[in-house]
Amino acid sequence: MKFNKETDYAIRMTLFCAKYHSKILSGVEIVQECKVPEILGKSILTKLSSNGILESIKGKNGGFIYSHPPKSLTLYSVIEKFEALEINSCIEKKETCLYKFGDCVVREKMGLLKAIIIDQLQNIFIEDLIEEQFKKYNN
Repeated sequence: MKFNKETDYAIRMTLFCAKYHSKILSGVEIVQECKVPEILGKSILTKLSSNGILESIKGKNGGFIYSHPPKSLTLYSVIEKFEALEINSCIEKKETCLYKFGDCVVREKMGLLKAIIIDQLQNIFIEDLIEEQFKKYNN
């Protein structure tokens, strides 16, 4: 499984905004600080705000704000807005299985692997990542 660039940027942008919890940040500042191409960055910010990850504030002093309560947003919450998290197409649609002899053991294992990955991502909170990052760079 490999996340696309958009997902990678979305995670970085979310972490950057979460670091400044409840502070309004301009879109330009977020895009520049996260080193995201401008047009793609604006598109990602729109997607993050339309999906409730960031809040969009309109007006002269507007921008984006991360206002979630601590431990309420997980890494999975961000990733699922940009990725299908598909390991193998046969997990989602049994009829796509190349082995047409009933229940495929590979399909079962791939389904289990997907469930484990999702479970792990659902237990990684944005706030925990911010704390870990702070400790790592301030020790």
